[in-house]
Amino acid sequence: MTPCRKQSAESLAAFARAIASFSLTKAERLQLLNHRPTSAVILSLLVEEIDERLTTDEQIEELIDAIKSTLPGDDDVTSASDAQAAATDGATGESGV
Repeated sequence: MTPCRKQSAESLAAFARAIASFSLTKAERLQLLNHRPTSAVILSLLVEEIDERLTTDEQIEELIDAIKSTLPGDDDVTSASDAQAAATDGATGESGV
């Protein structure tokens, strides 16, 4: 499953407003919605010629921040699951090895 399963009409509208200043194609916007990249490496795979279009690291970080702030993701769920698993393993004395 992709992160887009948690998106709502409101988050899509907020996303569209947040990235309006970036010159992205429709296909690139769709890729960002589907994959919700949270790193420059993944973003560079989804945006063609990113080095020529977003010329500073600050611009890339602004785009990543816009994505993170407007599109819901699995970040918190994964962290909570990992913490729960660690607490359970610690309480039972089990290790992941």
